[in-house]
Amino acid sequence: MKSNSFLVRLFLRAYYLITFVALTQTLNAQTTAPTDNYRTVFHRGGNVRAKVSGYLAIVNELSLPTKSNKIGTFYSIGGELGILLNQRFFMGGYSMVSLAPFDLEKNDSNADDLKFLQIGGVLGFKSNPNKPLHLVVGTKIGYAGLHWVNSYNWELNRFDQHIDGWMVMPQVKLEANLFSWMQAHVGVGYRWVFAEEKYGINPNQDLRQANVQFGIAFGYFK
Repeated sequence: MKSNSFLVRLFLRAYYLITFVALTQTLNAQTTAPTDNYRTVFHRGGNVRAKVSGYLAIVNELSLPTKSNKIGTFYSIGGELGILLNQRFFMGGYSMVSLAPFDLEKNDSNADDLKFLQIGGVLGFKSNPNKPLHLVVGTKIGYAGLHWVNSYNWELNRFDQHIDGWMVMPQVKLEANLFSWMQAHVGVGYRWVFAEEKYGINPNQDLRQANVQFGIAFGYFK
């Protein structure tokens, strides 16, 4: 537990440092935005013109294992839709769901189809977005819930169960400009879930997880 707490503190310190450095660079670059050259991995040239634009992203998330014996590693997929302000600041909404069902408890064979749902808003900024590779810092805040189906009497009676709460997840990503209309990213984050303990599950501990993210976004990034 001590090593886990140390890693969390280390992640938060790194997140705050990266946020401070990236935000400082972003604010400094804002004064020269009209003359910045936009570049992609495959092409160099062009000027920043758009002030407000939008994007749609396909997001993949791998939640890493914890010391909890109830919730382990699982994979989620979803989407993110938002707007970009001067190609630097962004805000929007997201929705994700875990794909692979996994056992709620090792000793409960009747619990199946367990899904972890995430729905909420995202806010952040990009440091030097006109460069082919740049940092992205953001935070997701929203609903988090576990949903599963339980049964008894040889599955003659089936009923839905769920645990509802909310989550906060800071994240740091490395983003690449592939084209003026397409970007790719890979990053890390750490999720805190706040919900009432039910059915032997404590979301505050069992769903407190580090994760790895990767995805592709489509929009106007020039």
